[in-house]
Amino acid sequence: MADPEFVTFIIRIQDEFLSALRRRDPVAAAETRKVDLYTFQRYIYRLLSLTE
Repeated sequence: MADPEFVTFIIRIQDEFLSALRRRDPVAAAETRKVDLYTFQRYIYRLLSLTE
């Protein structure tokens, strides 16, 4: 079962990513995508108990 706070956060990040794409701002899009990937990775690691 997904964590509601995590889902809300990821949806918000995805909205920011799409906004950057619509603005044709490649730097903002790349930075937002990095945050998205890092956040998802940390979430998965936490679910698998791979964090410190």
